[in-house]
Amino acid sequence: MFDKNLSLFLQSKDNILDEIIFSIYKNFDSDRKSKKGITPSAIKAEKKVLGQLINSLYQSYYSLPKSWVYFSLRAKSFTGRSSYRVFKRIFDYLNLNDYIKVKLGTEIKRKSTRIFPSKKLIIKFKSIGLVWRKYENDKQNGIILRDKIKINNKYKKITVKTPNNSLVKKYQDNLNKINQSLLKHCVCIDIKDNDLLVLEEELKKGYYKEKSKYFWKEQVHHSLNFSHVTLKRIFSKNNLRLHGRFYGGWWQSLPGKYRPHITIDGYKTSECDYSTMSLRLLYAKENIIIDDDVDLYNLGHQHSKQQRDLVKTYVNAIINDENNRFRLSKDDLKVLNMSHQQLTEAVNKTHSKISKYFGTGIGLELMYLDSVIAEDVMLSLLREGVVVLPIHDSFIVRYGYELSLKAQMKSSFKKIVKANINVKATGPLLPEHFNKNIDVLSESKKHNIIAGKDTWELLIDTSNSIHEKYLSSWSKYH
Repeated sequence: MFDKNLSLFLQSKDNILDEIIFSIYKNFDSDRKSKKGITPSAIKAEKKVLGQLINSLYQSYYSLPKSWVYFSLRAKSFTGRSSYRVFKRIFDYLNLNDYIKVKLGTEIKRKSTRIFPSKKLIIKFKSIGLVWRKYENDKQNGIILRDKIKINNKYKKITVKTPNNSLVKKYQDNLNKINQSLLKHCVCIDIKDNDLLVLEEELKKGYYKEKSKYFWKEQVHHSLNFSHVTLKRIFSKNNLRLHGRFYGGWWQSLPGKYRPHITIDGYKTSECDYSTMSLRLLYAKENIIIDDDVDLYNLGHQHSKQQRDLVKTYVNAIINDENNRFRLSKDDLKVLNMSHQQLTEAVNKTHSKISKYFGTGIGLELMYLDSVIAEDVMLSLLREGVVVLPIHDSFIVRYGYELSLKAQMKSSFKKIVKANINVKATGPLLPEHFNKNIDVLSESKKHNIIAGKDTWELLIDTSNSIHEKYLSSWSKYH
């Protein structure tokens, strides 16, 4: 469910795991039946493979929920026979000597092999604990191009070779600047240690619920691992101007209601997002000016937030759905007090000037536009020394830079699509607010004066917790 491919784990050049890797390799080397053909280059390759596996297992163990590391053990999945033999030697040793739990894949069904640290290895990891580490950025493979191929009347997503041209170079250079900045910072979540278990269960439930609820949504289901802060840009339909959104940051897998607990370098954060972005992009495409304060999800009769959210879900679905398959559930329609036909007619009437785009699959084109805007927002604030965490059409910054972010979001939107847009913000929450109703909290805050001490605690955490220990380990590097 939350398994992660071995190739997607970042590798570090720090020495935190060196003692573990050294002791395992020493035993591995002494247990060889023969050293025939074991050249210095072979030894170097073995140490590299062992380091990659131990690094990945450490990250998988300290993920939330814990994840298995998967890879193919088929010889043809490797660059050559020698690389396969080296990997297999290390894998077999770890398996036979009880360093890993193994779920073997199958050649016929093309299932990957999965591994997880054994109790023996977990004890070693626990002696280190969850610490911030300096990881290396992949400077060459951050631009990913996807396509679909038809196999037995079913479409399968594949990754195609990314072309080597000036556009890709520009994308990659800009991505490298963003990633180099992200790798210097400590991005974590500030909640009580016991609440991490609650969050873990929520993530597991959310996986099953969201996976099937809305087929058109881009669901990102990965374990939360604070090490995973670098981004990739993924393009679709073998076209470098379709999709192009940024993926990879662990915060993108965090449900929205928990994002106010995210911290950057120990400081609380604020999230700002564009208002009715997809619809405004379509109106801009038609050169139609819409006032900033117009709520484009208001069909003229719904009154509650729940009803507005359902309209938002439906509208964004039909923008992305090219096969006209999407339907709200009967329960959702009951909340709206409308039939599917009535909802469709109301949306088409309200947005008659852009309704021709509904059901055409124009979503990928709009995603590309919002990715260009996101790139401009991140690069612009990076030049000001402000780190930005992207979530497609919203962004997270350290609390205190909210006004700068909002101004830049409006500026970048106008620069790219020649139109205005509103931006709204969600402020930070304290650990004791975990899993509480944000709307109720926001209302209560209106009637309270915040003391200076509370303001400081709102900005930076001072508790002795997993969050504080992780932050302290980062501080040692700076």
